[in-house]
Amino acid sequence: MLTAVPAIRTLCLSPTRDTSGFESSLLCALRSIFDTRVPSLVNAFFPLVRDCNGANHRYGQIAVPDFLEYLCVQSPNLLRTLQINYSTRLQCSVCRWISSSPTRDVSLKLYLPSKSKRSILGDLMDYNSNVVFMDDDAVFCRNCNAKTSHSSSRDYNSDLFLIEFIRVTQVNNGWIKNSLPIDFPVQDLKLPGFSRSYRVIASCHHRGTLRGGHWFTKISTINGWYELDDLKPTCYRTVPPGTKDQTAVVLLLAAEDKLKQK
Repeated sequence: MLTAVPAIRTLCLSPTRDTSGFESSLLCALRSIFDTRVPSLVNAFFPLVRDCNGANHRYGQIAVPDFLEYLCVQSPNLLRTLQINYSTRLQCSVCRWISSSPTRDVSLKLYLPSKSKRSILGDLMDYNSNVVFMDDDAVFCRNCNAKTSHSSSRDYNSDLFLIEFIRVTQVNNGWIKNSLPIDFPVQDLKLPGFSRSYRVIASCHHRGTLRGGHWFTKISTINGWYELDDLKPTCYRTVPPGTKDQTAVVLLLAAEDKLKQK
């Protein structure tokens, strides 16, 4: 999935001087996938990450989102490329005073409504971004000098960003998977809180249950969408993600205006 990012391909082809040993091996492994085709470079990188245990084992195995965050911790250059910046706006319902705070993260995490039977990506953005804090969740307003209800919203403007659908819920000492079907177009994608249109250029999926599942990837190319699965010997043509999609966990989006410049 990372090889679908133009900026990462450029970094792989021309590494910066401050590249660490871990980053150098990572970039060589990625370059071997899309350029040099040298399997030994991927094999050489594996010992550096094989002890990654993941943060939560939410999917019964090391989750792709956990592994991506692990790579970003080890690779500042990768973090700078993938990190998203957005601002959260809080507005007091009494005095209308507005406060804004910047946030940085590797991915935009979207929680799924527990009672929905099907959802649209834009609705999920609204569900996670626009919140009203009231009663016990009221926020202290410096202007009113008291706790009042506040509305919260977000503004985004990243060239590239990852979306993670949180498809699991922790119950007692275990996890329950949510296979909510999600719809979204892969091109000219307009989302609330974003001033630009985006395109889905890659996605990671989890197929199966938490007791026995498997990860696979879909990537957009000039020849269409391809699916990559390490249980199969070759990649093959596939349908794009986003039609009643029950398996998508991570989406990689790029601004349409940036892609048109390439």
